[in-house]
Amino acid sequence: MKKQSVYVMLITTLSVMATIRAGAQAVAVAAIAPAAAKGATTTAAVKHLGNPPGSAVFQVLYDNPSGEKFTVTIRDIDGSTLYQDSYTDRKFDKKYQLPKEQAEKLKFIIKGTKTNQVQTFEVNSSTRVIEELVVRKVG
Repeated sequence: MKKQSVYVMLITTLSVMATIRAGAQAVAVAAIAPAAAKGATTTAAVKHLGNPPGSAVFQVLYDNPSGEKFTVTIRDIDGSTLYQDSYTDRKFDKKYQLPKEQAEKLKFIIKGTKTNQVQTFEVNSSTRVIEELVVRKVG
């Protein structure tokens, strides 16, 4: 007698691409923990913390030693602003929980108001279905 089992797994991968723009220069750097590019200072990071049912959680970290006012903006795939607020925290650490359907493609934008330095993190989510078939002889 043969027993057949089918396993279907959904795998969601998130890639966070970071772009730092200081003045007129744009430089692409590594994802999650971007390295400083030539002539630009990286002081922010965006991390994907997980997917509670129906949502996605991201952590934004920003090192702001001068305590200068900065703005955090989250935009969706259409460029619509989902969230925007200004802060003056020296060690900014905030978590954002967004509906999963809005987390397909996001942009996290951190902009210093005095220096006009902009750090942009792009989140791209993709879902793959993996089907596994197991045939096992019993007895």
